[in-house]
Amino acid sequence: MFEVLFLASCNLTTFPGFLRHQYGLKCLDLSRNHIHGKVPKWIWNTSIEVLDIADNFFTGFDIDVLPSKSLRVLDISENNFTGALPILPPSTTFVVGSKNELSGEISPLFFNSSSLQLLDLSHNLSGVLPECLGAYHNHCWLVAWSLEFSSSRTITSETSSLLGWGIFGS
Repeated sequence: MFEVLFLASCNLTTFPGFLRHQYGLKCLDLSRNHIHGKVPKWIWNTSIEVLDIADNFFTGFDIDVLPSKSLRVLDISENNFTGALPILPPSTTFVVGSKNELSGEISPLFFNSSSLQLLDLSHNLSGVLPECLGAYHNHCWLVAWSLEFSSSRTITSETSSLLGWGIFGS
C-alpha cells in the first residue's frame, strides 16, 4: 500500500485505476499530466490529505460535497473545471482553484471549514460571494485576480482587513 505517491509529469491520460484500493493513500500528486474527465468519487475512500491534480484536463467532480475527513490541501488549478466548487471538508486548509472555468455562487457551506487559510480562485471565477463571507472570522488569504462578482459583495483591500482576510488582486 502507498501512503505517498508522486506521478507528476508521467504523461498519464486517465486517472490510475490501481489507486482505487489504496485506502492508506495520504498524498497524491498527479499534476502536469494529460488526464481528462471527472475526478472519480472513489478517491475519497482513501485517507487522502494532499491531492494535487493541477495542470490536467479535469472537468469536475462526481460529487457536490467532498466526503473526505482528512483532506488538508487541494490543488485543482489549471484544469477545465466548470460550474460551482464542491463543498469542502472542515479539515481543508489550502485550496488552489485558479485558471479553471468555475462559475456560479459559492455555497455558504464552502466556508464551514474552520481551518481554511488560503483560497485561490484567481483567473476564472464569476458569480456571487456569499453573505457569510463577511462573518468569516478566520484569517484567510483570498487570492482574487480577475474575479467578477456582483458589486454588492465585492471584497476590496479596504474591507478585507475588517474581515480578517488578506487579499491579492484587482
